[in-house]
Amino acid sequence: MPLKPKSRSPVAIAAALRWDDAGHRIPVKQAYDLRDLAALAAVDLHDSPVPTLQDKALRAQALRNLTNVWSDALERLRIMRNRPLPGSLRPERMSKPRPAQPAKLMSLPIVSDKQAS
Repeated sequence: MPLKPKSRSPVAIAAALRWDDAGHRIPVKQAYDLRDLAALAAVDLHDSPVPTLQDKALRAQALRNLTNVWSDALERLRIMRNRPLPGSLRPERMSKPRPAQPAKLMSLPIVSDKQAS
């Protein structure tokens, strides 16, 4: 009987229920939850007003850290989905069929206009 995951993110719930084994379901759910949490925290932090320049610098550092967390969570999800890095998987090169070689033409003697008359 699959466990019902407790998460606020419908994407995390759908991804977690996709795997039946608990060993795979929990890290996927955690990665989705971490990604969503970082995004929500970054949006909340971005919308909050800051009075001083020092507070603006601290907010910028916090936003940078949250975007790094969000990016790392996406990378973990890519790895768990077994997806390669973009551009690293190249399709196999199909060998082009060789065109049939034209039949050899017999060499005919060249007749000049002077010889034809």
